[in-house]
Amino acid sequence: MLQEKSDAPARPVSVPRLFLSFLRIGAFTIGGGYAMVPLIGHELVKTRGWLREETFEELLLVGQSAPGPIAVNTALLAGYRLAGIPGALAGVLGTITAPFFIILIVAAWATEFLHLPAVASGLAGIRSLVVSLMVLAAWRMVRRNHGAPVMIATGGLLALLILTDLSPFLVVLGALLAGAALGALRGRS
Repeated sequence: MLQEKSDAPARPVSVPRLFLSFLRIGAFTIGGGYAMVPLIGHELVKTRGWLREETFEELLLVGQSAPGPIAVNTALLAGYRLAGIPGALAGVLGTITAPFFIILIVAAWATEFLHLPAVASGLAGIRSLVVSLMVLAAWRMVRRNHGAPVMIATGGLLALLILTDLSPFLVVLGALLAGAALGALRGRS
């Protein structure tokens, strides 16, 4: 599924620069992994030009199918693609370092302020922003990947999960097997 490194940047990506890019994303993104994804894509594709958009989307799809936080998986795959194992480590460490320390600070000091109306309102506003970032990322993927089939498949998946008691794991496993079978059939023709 993942292409060879034919679309690698013209000059090698510096591991410290890769770390700093992911550190900045981790430090200034509120809302978790799904809120980080559009920022990671913007940084790697538009700002730095390190990856093509199609390559980033492939990495993102693989990152989504692996267990673990989507931002960490995507940082690991993108870092590896750009600078091998040191790049993978730089991507992961850059992504998790700032949130780790922010969570430590919040856990140690800010819990006594969470009941204040201004703080609660601010957090509600942040939640709204996170949802909009997730919708934006989904919309970009739908638009790039022939929107109607993706929207139909997504609607069918949601209907299946809502209307039945099937485990989401079994639904995802079934989709994986169906996609592999379709890919094998297309490969033969």
